Amino acid sequence: MKKNKLILCVCIFSIYITIFGQNFVLLNSSGNLATNISVVILMGILIFAYKVIWYQFFKIGKINENGVLYNKDKTLLEMFNASDEEYVIPNSVVHIRENAFYKSNSLSSITIPNSVTSIGDYAFGDCINLKNIYLQGRKPILINETVFYNVNKNTCILHVPIDSKEKYAKADGWRAFKNIEEEVNKEFESVIK
Repeated sequence: MKKNKLILCVCIFSIYITIFGQNFVLLNSSGNLATNISVVILMGILIFAYKVIWYQFFKIGKINENGVLYNKDKTLLEMFNASDEEYVIPNSVVHIRENAFYKSNSLSSITIPNSVTSIGDYAFGDCINLKNIYLQGRKPILINETVFYNVNKNTCILHVPIDSKEKYAKADGWRAFKNIEEEVNKEFESVIK
């Protein structure tokens, strides 16, 4: 359906150029801007085609749930624009895009499920009120130092599954956190079983 609309726009534009091509003149013989009706129609078609292409390729397939933007199958968390203090990332998410939570100053607690395999640069950058990070994966996600840029790593607590504290304490990006606590709670039970 999406491709059909794009193909239709291209076909209409091609037919228009074929039929009215001789009128596609922006300047008349005296060098002044022509006010030719076919030029106006052509510009309208071009604007319409641009909007359709933009809509097709950049807007379709996005899901916005209460201020959180995901791709269509919710495997990519693209942007967090909510005012929640606590947020649990859905288990369907595999990737967190760079800058996804950037400057989410209301956020104090985040739960990252074990389904997440990558977190982009500055994803949680400048989340200055982040106090608790609940990680469900036993193996630390490979991240760099910029993921939690300007998060207070002296006071923010990493909550990790039992028997994974040492792994997080040695892992790049995670070892900067001074408070790493192992615990079993409702969020971790499904991972441990």
